[in-house]
Amino acid sequence: MLSGASKSRSTNNNEACSWLPFAYITNQAGGSISILPLSISGTIVTGVATALKVGAGALALAVDTRDNLLLVLVQGKGEIVLVSLSSGQVVGRVSGVSTGDDDGDDHEDHDKAVNIPTVTSVLPLNGRAATTFTLTLAGTNLVGAVDVIFAPPSAFRGRSEDQGRGRGLVKIARDIAFRVSNIEVNTAATQLTATVTTSAQTVVGARVVIVSTPNGESRFILVAGNTFTVIP
Repeated sequence: MLSGASKSRSTNNNEACSWLPFAYITNQAGGSISILPLSISGTIVTGVATALKVGAGALALAVDTRDNLLLVLVQGKGEIVLVSLSSGQVVGRVSGVSTGDDDGDDHEDHDKAVNIPTVTSVLPLNGRAATTFTLTLAGTNLVGAVDVIFAPPSAFRGRSEDQGRGRGLVKIARDIAFRVSNIEVNTAATQLTATVTTSAQTVVGARVVIVSTPNGESRFILVAGNTFTVIP
């Protein structure tokens, strides 16, 4: 067996994959997965499996190397169960089935994802047009941040980015009066600093401060923790 992840293999309706030094096997009937720590000596592989309950109909497995997660597709509830590869415990669930009274995308799955970036505080809280300042954001999952976006809250209707129409409204709604550069994130991925320059045409009022990372974007809803206000 090679190091790293192997392709999943299906046996008797159960799925298996490996991420050394562990192997993972679904148990559809039992609503669990088996976690098997592997001990390899020459050509001999040994290990004792433990069961982890994930829900009825554990159907398929995948490994997310970026976030160190095992993804388990649970058919019974239409969920993807997130299992930490470090602790071997369930750390989150993402619903793959939703119902609603319209065709809009309310981003419930986005907002509840365990690896999505969050912004909990913004400093400074306000500033003026035609200035340059250092922006400091506190939050979580800021690793790999590639952009900081200032957008007027009026651009977002309700809780939806663009009502599910795929237009990428976060990018469209960017206030081009704000220029962001020199983005840096600490090793804990809990603090971001950047240089922000506002143009002379910057309009007075509140902006939603949004962080974009490879895992997605922080919330689009204007709350106290993600607000920057342009003052006269």
